[in-house]
Amino acid sequence: MPEFIYRAVDQSGRLHRGRMDADAIGLLSEALRAKGQFLLKVKERAEATPVRYQTPSLEQLSLFTSNLATLLRTGVSLLASLDALARQEKGRGLGIVAERLKGEIGRGLSLADALAKHPRVFTPVYCGVVKAGEKSGSIDLALRDLAAYLSWQDALRGEVRKAVSYPLLLVSGIVALAIFMMTIIAPRFEDLLAAVGGETPASATFFFEGSRAFRESWELLLALALTGLGCFWLSGRAPLLRQWRDGLIVRLPLVGPVAREVALSRFARNLSVLLRSGVSVPQAMSQTRRLVGNASLEKALIVSGRSVERGETIHDSLEATGAFPPLVMTMIGVGEIAGRLTETLETVTEYYDQSAKRAIEKMLAASGPLLTVLLGVLVTWIAITVFSTLYSVIGGLGGAPVSGG
Repeated sequence: MPEFIYRAVDQSGRLHRGRMDADAIGLLSEALRAKGQFLLKVKERAEATPVRYQTPSLEQLSLFTSNLATLLRTGVSLLASLDALARQEKGRGLGIVAERLKGEIGRGLSLADALAKHPRVFTPVYCGVVKAGEKSGSIDLALRDLAAYLSWQDALRGEVRKAVSYPLLLVSGIVALAIFMMTIIAPRFEDLLAAVGGETPASATFFFEGSRAFRESWELLLALALTGLGCFWLSGRAPLLRQWRDGLIVRLPLVGPVAREVALSRFARNLSVLLRSGVSVPQAMSQTRRLVGNASLEKALIVSGRSVERGETIHDSLEATGAFPPLVMTMIGVGEIAGRLTETLETVTEYYDQSAKRAIEKMLAASGPLLTVLLGVLVTWIAITVFSTLYSVIGGLGGAPVSGG
């Protein structure tokens, strides 16, 4: 219940401040007058600065959503369900969120509107599905679908993370080894070889020249690397650059198939969840386009959403963009004709989930050995360079004049 802050003055001119809840605010003036005070100003107390909390993981949010759906399905009221979840997660991220949701709903907001006040936790898709569930009176079913959707999203993210972590680890090891050799090992060997006057092998000459070039221009190389990373990051904010970047990614030999299959899986799953919960087709396409992670599909969904608003079918509007493979178009067309589009989209999702896993396994099977061979070649070349340099040093020492009487 909201509180009000009042200011009053007594007969001597002394200022008084206090708080009063909404039930008593109507009697406030009379109560103060009985004390010899006169009401000056009343205003609603601002909410306290919210306690910061860590954004929950997809796994935690999925469990929270599933528990809320279970409580509602068994007949527990929404406020009582949120209170139970707040007590269960007391003092932690989702417990704090549940407590705030309970207060906002108690002040008259719907669950969807209360969720929208926490964009760090609940995405537009989450809020849209809940809003549609509230309108249809099946909020528990909508939350159950959301829990399954979040679990799928978490599993997909894990697959993508697995796809990039191992190659990234190997590349980082190769780069770290190269930098260590050029900044630490090469200068010492060069100084040692210059001190004893031995002959410099060809591989060592190339190694020393590369080391000197790197040490003299490492600031420029670092600046270029940071600029490249910055441009890559900014390309996600500029539509034209993002379209060029995503087009480049899907054309890469090993990464491209993974990115394409993941984007199609996201498209089918998000559209299926939104349509099944009762969201309109144009709105579902609008929300889905922000989640596919591919600029070409995003642009196609914008165009097709406008076509659907003009009365075209989903199949015809998507097919006209040319951005979706024939398999997707065929299944969507069959699903529309049969009146089972959401089930068909789930089948598309399952297909592309498996296809994405196969693409990831193929990428790991190819990139792992390739990077391992590259690392082996680098280590072998370094070993040859080191031993040939040591041989020259020993030869120089052997030919050095002996001093003394």
